[in-house]
Amino acid sequence: MSRSLATRWLGFKAGRRVVARPMPRVVRAVRPEKILVIESRHLGDVVFAMPALRSLKTAYPAAHVAALVRPASAAVLNNHPSVDEILPYEDDRYVDLVDSLAARSFDLACVMDRDERAAQLAYQAGVAVRIGYDRPANLPFLTHPVSRTDQGSSEIRWSLKLAYAAGGAPVDETPEIFPANDWLVRLRRWSLDPGGFVLIHPGSEPSAPYKRWPVERFAEVARKLADDGHTIVVTGLPAEKYLEKYFLKIPSIRSLVGETSLEELIALVSGARLVITNDTGPSHVAAALKRPCITVTGFADPKIYHPYPDPHRVLFRPIACSPCFGRRWDPQDCPFHSCLKAIGVEDVLKQAVELLDARPLTA
Repeated sequence: MSRSLATRWLGFKAGRRVVARPMPRVVRAVRPEKILVIESRHLGDVVFAMPALRSLKTAYPAAHVAALVRPASAAVLNNHPSVDEILPYEDDRYVDLVDSLAARSFDLACVMDRDERAAQLAYQAGVAVRIGYDRPANLPFLTHPVSRTDQGSSEIRWSLKLAYAAGGAPVDETPEIFPANDWLVRLRRWSLDPGGFVLIHPGSEPSAPYKRWPVERFAEVARKLADDGHTIVVTGLPAEKYLEKYFLKIPSIRSLVGETSLEELIALVSGARLVITNDTGPSHVAAALKRPCITVTGFADPKIYHPYPDPHRVLFRPIACSPCFGRRWDPQDCPFHSCLKAIGVEDVLKQAVELLDARPLTA
């Protein structure tokens, strides 16, 4: 590590957390040539950041815009006209990442992530202007903190607020994903026709059991739709291979659980007549691709995390403790998942019939 960079490492606490001294927040007029956008959370959060990326690229078309995201989410930004470079955010290579970013000499960082580690990263990498949310742990690392609450407004609009603070241009709030040119070829490899199948994604990331509507109910929805003549495709992560057993006896089922990359999932969603899923990444992918989608959710406030634009249906049955995040509950501690169980098979089927009847068979 260079001597100048080493001076930014001011000390460590447990867990390798750096303790930074408070910094003056000096407003600087800058027309950046290199912009870094940090969003190290989940796939849906990267989708939420897309309008902000568009805002920055529209305001600074000559600037080099790099998006720092988790490798598992990177493919969702492939072919995106507002992104010049996709960089991998890996926790176990944090020191190397600081050195790599410092060598690139970014002028401006928009820290979409609320975790102070992301703001700390921009600070340690020597980015001159660092814009992020005004959470107390973030403040020592930011030059331009932006106020936010945890209520009321879509996550897309919060991300745009950061972009506007950086001089971003007003833009449409709709996320966009740009599938690979061969997405139709990929469908044909699976003997699927565009607009000719319903995609069901019954899982969620392993760390989020509170997002999962009971898999038996997904299977019942699949069975009834298959009985009506629909081809059903089931997807999921490799760790969710066990979910297959709930679907394999249903006629017209194609299981691709654990067999698709994110690029392939994007191709599948692009060709689906309808997507049915938990509140997880594929629901946001469907929204950005403007595919009809039904999302079953319970833990999060739909006003903030609702995937949009239409056509999209979010099924949410608030109970006394809903939503978890809005009331400061930790959904990991909940053994009941009563909010999800309050949504029945017939609730999903009603929405599915409406959306399937409203959409033509061809994409």
